Amino acid sequence: TYTAATGTPGTATFVGSSVTGWAPPQNRVYNYNRVLPSGGFTYKFADSFSLYANYSKGIQVPGTDNLYNAFYFPRNSPQANPAPETTDNFDLGLRYTTSKLQAQVGPWYTRFTNRLASAFDPDTQQTFYRNLGRVDKYGIDGSVTYRPIREITLYAYGSYLKSEIKDNIVLGYCPTTLTAANTTNNCTTAGAPIYALTAGKRESGAPVYTFGGRAQADVGPLEIGIQAKRTGPRYFNDQNLPNLQCTATLVNQVCPTAANTPTGFTGTRGFQYQVAPAKTSAYTQVDIDARLSMAWAGLNDKTYLQLNVQNLFNNYYVGGFSGGSTTQFNVPFVQIGSPRAVVGTLNVAF
Repeated sequence: TYTAATGTPGTATFVGSSVTGWAPPQNRVYNYNRVLPSGGFTYKFADSFSLYANYSKGIQVPGTDNLYNAFYFPRNSPQANPAPETTDNFDLGLRYTTSKLQAQVGPWYTRFTNRLASAFDPDTQQTFYRNLGRVDKYGIDGSVTYRPIREITLYAYGSYLKSEIKDNIVLGYCPTTLTAANTTNNCTTAGAPIYALTAGKRESGAPVYTFGGRAQADVGPLEIGIQAKRTGPRYFNDQNLPNLQCTATLVNQVCPTAANTPTGFTGTRGFQYQVAPAKTSAYTQVDIDARLSMAWAGLNDKTYLQLNVQNLFNNYYVGGFSGGSTTQFNVPFVQIGSPRAVVGTLNVAF
């Protein structure tokens, strides 16, 4: 994160990869361009079976906030020139289609180069940006829709996701001058990079698996449905480690405990403690809905009563969180899933 703090306009102080101070008014031009080819085919080799495959290349340029943050760094420095994220996307699969049954299953693979991610911290009102380098994501998706009779529709789906960060990510740099107060076991060389051990780990925020389904019945003026979704665990940080807090100020991205500092350390030591596990628990959400057309009462068919019940079993779960992070000391803000809710509406059309 690159923080603008109060200071003398036009001056900035650089400490490792962080900066404080003011950036002077300036103009910078960033050009991002790529050729983005795409293509695919579908081959029908039987009455009900077809095979498909697709390839596409994509690009995501750094956001405006990320580019504004780069203004604090010298024009030719790496921090002043955020790289765009590019993707190579592959998927193939098999489809089966009849009058009553449609099914599809297939693997997919996406290769990210300069994988961009961000997380907003409501306490500090800062957005943390990170470049994960190369990340490979791959998995398999499947779905089935079955309609045995016109009034009944059944649908099921599932997916498994694997992601792998290829490299260790630089969190920052050791001080340019090492003293007894700022030397830690991970920083024994002045100016050396500090790495997060992300190589081979899953990217945070993405569930390991999801699956679910829906059943719907249309009986005269009444439509009723029930659906369920199971969401697998998600890691809070890119090192896939438990989330920690430290009783002292972090030094060189670590808590200055006795284990993390040399015996001659003269700074303030502390101890670290766990505040959250490495990943969220899997959860299941079940919803039901019903709609009764009022045409039977002499009204038009666009007037109806609607009833929705969300989170039928009132499960307590982490629905989402404010992006992932690379360090295990940046505990994310989570959004607790809504409790059971019953909503009834009357829609009247003239």
